Parts: sequence; structure tokens; C-alpha cells
Amino acid sequence: MWDIDTGHDLMVSEPQAVAGFLELVAVAVAVAVAVAVAVAVAVAVATAAD
Repeated sequence: MWDIDTGHDLMVSEPQAVAGFLELVAVAVAVAVAVAVAVAVAVAVATAAD
């Protein structure tokens, strides 16, 4: 675990790098959601056809 003694402990030393990483995470989540929705729709269509 970490100890937070001061506000200095919460500072981001490389905000650009953190922002870039968060962008990558957001894109990955968006892709995962899009794939999940596409699969759900495909299953629903296949099930309805039967």
C-alpha cells in the first residue's frame, strides 16, 4: 500500500504520458464495448431467425 502524506504525493509527474495512457484505455474500452454489442446483436438476429 501507499502512504499519502501531502498533496505532493498526489501530483502527476508526467501528465502528458498519463493522458496518452488514458486515451489508450478509453479506446480499448470502446472497442471492447463495440465488439460485445456486435456479438449480442448477431446472437439476437440468429436466435430470431430460428
